[in-house]
Amino acid sequence: MRECVRKNPEFRLDFYKTVWPKLLPSKSQMEAAERFKDTGHESLRELIDLVADSLGEGAAPDGTEGSPGEFEV
Repeated sequence: MRECVRKNPEFRLDFYKTVWPKLLPSKSQMEAAERFKDTGHESLRELIDLVADSLGEGAAPDGTEGSPGEFEV
């Protein structure tokens, strides 16, 4: 088929009109696939929440009270 497309301009035109569009996904197929695309956003949020919970609410890493995000260096 590749050779026919390369050698015959009429076959090439027919190929691009009939066969090529069937190989490409439709707009609805692309939209459906996009809905199931994993961005990792939820997984990252869950990981951040897990780390925050393991540190304890309102406790600094040294055990003293402080706002989350305040760490001694």
